[in-house]
Amino acid sequence: MKALLSLTRPLVFGASALSRAALIGAAVWLAAGSLPATARAQIVVNSPEDIFVLTMPGQPPPCTLRDAILAANRNRAVAGCAAGVSSASPDTISFNLSFGMSRIRVRDQLPPITEPVIINGGSGGPISLGPERVELDGTLASQAASLRGERAHGLYLAAGDSTIRNLVINNFNGNGIVMTTLSGPPPGDFTPPTITDPSLPEPIPCHARPREPECPHGDGGGGLPPDQPPLGGAGARNRIVGCFIGTDASGKIAMGNGSGPDTAGIVTDTIQHTIGGATEEERNLISGNLGHGLILGGRAHDVRGNFIGLSATGAPLGNQFDGINIASGQLPNAFGRIGATSRATDALCGLATGAKCGNRIAYNRGNGITSGYGEYEILSNEIFDNDGLGIDVNAWGLTLNDPSRSRNFPEWVSRQRVAGGMIITGQVTNFRNPPVTIQVFDNDSCDPSKHGEGQRLMETISLPVNKPFSIFVPWWFHGYITATATTTTGVAETSEFSVCLKP
Repeated sequence: MKALLSLTRPLVFGASALSRAALIGAAVWLAAGSLPATARAQIVVNSPEDIFVLTMPGQPPPCTLRDAILAANRNRAVAGCAAGVSSASPDTISFNLSFGMSRIRVRDQLPPITEPVIINGGSGGPISLGPERVELDGTLASQAASLRGERAHGLYLAAGDSTIRNLVINNFNGNGIVMTTLSGPPPGDFTPPTITDPSLPEPIPCHARPREPECPHGDGGGGLPPDQPPLGGAGARNRIVGCFIGTDASGKIAMGNGSGPDTAGIVTDTIQHTIGGATEEERNLISGNLGHGLILGGRAHDVRGNFIGLSATGAPLGNQFDGINIASGQLPNAFGRIGATSRATDALCGLATGAKCGNRIAYNRGNGITSGYGEYEILSNEIFDNDGLGIDVNAWGLTLNDPSRSRNFPEWVSRQRVAGGMIITGQVTNFRNPPVTIQVFDNDSCDPSKHGEGQRLMETISLPVNKPFSIFVPWWFHGYITATATTTTGVAETSEFSVCLKP
């Protein structure tokens, strides 16, 4: 037991100690035959270099991030990196870099991550306090990829059940983070999910909108088409938390990832990922990218508590296109949650406690959220000052209400002056009268579309069916009011914002 305990110390300090630990670990492996199913490796990156690493004669090789990923993938020591462990628990890659050496200038595409791993690039803490984070600078990798006619991506996560925490990722001409599998093309040729854009066929085919009454397998009752694969599978259940994607290490200057509308700070075509969380320490900053902030293919994702299009201090730092684009390539598959959820079983992000799970999505040059025909629950977010719509559902651009549809925005029907202010009444007109959650927002200004966004959440109202609802607005209120409606049976889905109302 004493010999095993001594292994933990060299894994934290120094390359020579790391080499000794790897040799001792190999001996333990051979003697024991295998390690327990819960064992995990601690792989410590102690060099900011990449590919071209110079060492003095007699010095042990250092552990670079590139070699650490290979060690975790191959479950053997690589250069100065301890061996990964093949087990049910993910290996951990952490960093022990000298002061002022926390930037890694990635020289070419990093290896795909093919086994579950936890990569922790810093000390954590709220983004406003500027905790230390390791920075992956993709300038050189992008130049090398461009010579091959390709794009370089920051991290290519082809394994599930992994966590990426507290990294700064910028200057990659591909995507900042890709979450996918390796069943398709190699990393340099990653093909993103089909982006929701005006080229979608009109009318949208029925397989893309199973809730609508004229479609043969869905009469507005919701649910998924019968050919849906089960949740989970390869590359599922990853977490991205506490990262700066597209900014410098301060979170105040745009550096960008991507190079066009088929790229993003984070893109996925797999299933069940969590991006952000319910605490400030888990918040991602996804801003200043030269594509979208997020491209969400696959389904069943949770996007929680992030700044998308803002700096760490809340200043404008928009992405070049949408804040979030829910990719249309998986139209009938695309359900998930952005912000809070109407599910009572979610203790962290249910409506009663979910305000802290809301994202702040602002200053993006496209829509705040392009949902298309994806069935996403979008609750308790702050969405404002985007160049396009706050939320864009169904076909491209503003979608007017239709009694045969199940995702209509609330309509304002009356105003009544009372002591101290005004009572404003609205109503919803969704097909089949499903239960619905109304969220009312106040805004400093109205969107040019006259249908507003949702700058600050005022009130949440739950209705059992289509029926009028009322809110009280005090006399001193001088902004604009908007509202969304979220149906809560089957697969929940949220409408566009209502018409702006000036009380």
